[in-house]
Amino acid sequence: MNSRVLNDKIILYIRLFILSPILIADTNIDSNNKYTWSNNTGWIDFNPTNGGVTVFPDHLEGYAWSDNIGWLKLSGENWGVINDGKGNLSGYAWSYLIGY
Repeated sequence: MNSRVLNDKIILYIRLFILSPILIADTNIDSNNKYTWSNNTGWIDFNPTNGGVTVFPDHLEGYAWSDNIGWLKLSGENWGVINDGKGNLSGYAWSYLIGY
């Protein structure tokens, strides 16, 4: 096996097992109403099998999945998705492939 193939496989494993959230999260997202659409990213699943988003009165936490861009993290130390308590959301999510 040449070094290029080996390096590509190592990078793939790092992306799959370290950078992706492999977890089962508690979520309060309805499994029948769990998708949102974006023209840039396509369908986003807020209650995927190996992740999930929890809606709190003031923010969202967890991971959503998009087939086009991968995992989206909805909360961070200096950024996140804010809920104004009336269902209006604002802020930023983060994805390994596209950033904020």
